Amino acid sequence: MEEVAKYIYSDDAEQVKRIKNGLQRKKDKYGKEYCPCVAPAAHCEDTVCPCKNYRETGDCHCKMYKE
Repeated sequence: MEEVAKYIYSDDAEQVKRIKNGLQRKKDKYGKEYCPCVAPAAHCEDTVCPCKNYRETGDCHCKMYKE
């Protein structure tokens, strides 16, 4: 059976809301939920939320997820 990763949101509800809004704007404009902290020139599969950095290190630059 395949394991599914679970991500836990930060306790800061306002920050989570801001980031989710940013993700939705990126999806509407660019077709994917690219990290709102990343400039469009850097968009790639590694910057789709949750980004590669978070998946590998647990460090969420946007502070949307807990470690």
